[in-house]
Amino acid sequence: MAGLLTKVGREFRRIARRFRRPPTTPAEKLREWRSIHQPFELRFHQGENYRWDDKQFWGQWSEVFGTLMGLTKSSFNKGQVLLDVGCGSRPALDWFEGRVERHFLDPLLDQYRQIDAMRGHWQDKPSATLISQPAEQLAEHLAGRCDFVNCWNVLDHTYDWRQILDNLRAYARPGALVCLGTDFQSHGDGHPGIDDRAWFDRFVETHFEIVASRPNYTGREIAMQLIRR
Repeated sequence: MAGLLTKVGREFRRIARRFRRPPTTPAEKLREWRSIHQPFELRFHQGENYRWDDKQFWGQWSEVFGTLMGLTKSSFNKGQVLLDVGCGSRPALDWFEGRVERHFLDPLLDQYRQIDAMRGHWQDKPSATLISQPAEQLAEHLAGRCDFVNCWNVLDHTYDWRQILDNLRAYARPGALVCLGTDFQSHGDGHPGIDDRAWFDRFVETHFEIVASRPNYTGREIAMQLIRR
């Protein structure tokens, strides 16, 4: 009975939000992100998803890092710095081999690492490389240091996607590779969306060289291989 009431309550809140004025101010967007979108994200990752299946997980990242980005598992060497912005509950940067310096940033990272099915993937990671904070906040110690920045299926889940784009630019040193995949449309809990495609396009074209841009690629509305200008 309790489970049924919880499901009914969630459905009621979902329907109510359809008729509520969407947030417009930064404070309203942040409040909604904290109270609605982040709890949704955590529940999603706590349930079984493609990250729990090695074949699906590594298959996706071979498609993204290998086919889209043209990288191999040995593309980066010791001394180079890799950063995953919005890394989720399993470290995709482990696709790369070697003793490269990997960093992981996600607002729910501390909670994700407590998920039983995911805990083992994080146990070998130095604590200094695990950054549990919103992607809108710049991790200043990584600014201008990164040789590769990944931001996949993140921007439309956030409260200030413009700031995150600017942070991606800040993290990547000139000439660095950036892997960017996102959706644009808002479609319910967890997905506030990107409300200005023209602004997105202008920013990317100004600060990056677009090496490849593929629509509807592995589930994302746009997938891009970029080089920081």
